[in-house]
Amino acid sequence: MNRIVLALALATTLSVHAQDAAPPDGKWDVTWQAPNGQSRTGALELQGGNGTWRSVGVMRGADACITRPAPAKVEVHDGQPHLLVARSQVLAGCQDNLLKLTVEADGGMKSAWPDGRPIVFRKL
Repeated sequence: MNRIVLALALATTLSVHAQDAAPPDGKWDVTWQAPNGQSRTGALELQGGNGTWRSVGVMRGADACITRPAPAKVEVHDGQPHLLVARSQVLAGCQDNLLKLTVEADGGMKSAWPDGRPIVFRKL
């Protein structure tokens, strides 16, 4: 009986901390390196955990999956906040990105693309 109570208390505590770890709503400046090494920027706007991801300053002729604004949503997986950038909802054949977020002490966030390139989020 004590083990069940302890397990429930631990699960509740982890759930509360996972919810607390979700990034705050607002506007975010996003920076990363493209696969070719060029610096890229984006903008993320969240309201109630939902919002829009926009790549900024993308060159003409770039992949249409990257150039169009995409829905974004904060989700919690395994107690860790993630950002789902749902590009497939904008254009058929586009790949979604699920980015694991790390909230930093200064209020910023970090993540990485699937190939390991870092992504930095700074609140505006």
